Amino acid sequence: MDGTWTLKDYMDPNFTSAIQIPTSKLFISPMSAPNSNWFHIENVADLPSPSLLVYPDRVEANIRRMVEIVGGDPARLRPHVKTHKMAEVIKMQLDAGITKFKCATIAEMEMTAGAGAKDVLFAFQPVATNIDRIRQLQEKFPDTAFSLSLIHI
Repeated sequence: MDGTWTLKDYMDPNFTSAIQIPTSKLFISPMSAPNSNWFHIENVADLPSPSLLVYPDRVEANIRRMVEIVGGDPARLRPHVKTHKMAEVIKMQLDAGITKFKCATIAEMEMTAGAGAKDVLFAFQPVATNIDRIRQLQEKFPDTAFSLSLIHI
């Protein structure tokens, strides 16, 4: 791994505040190594605190593992975006063939559709005030299918 890693390959071009970490300063041990310090950063003093650190090789490995667990068929997956809340991760999942996503909030739905997802499920029954917001999302992202969980109609 060399150069500088940013989320630029997956980022919204309007997002400009990504922290760039020279990859030569990162020490990442193999994932399978027990008790390894894969998370070690040599230049920790250069990072603002607090910082969100993303290890793209770990994210990609986890996505590959998700697909492996379902027998290599990403169509069987509908990951919940609340575990990461990052459009960049959604784009990585889309690149892996995952096309369906589950969200807990309207904001997550908008982020997911904005990242390019074509199938977005709202995991909770919406309250009346959310119906208009969901309708607005349908208008804003006409190529995305929005689904809702309903108990009573």
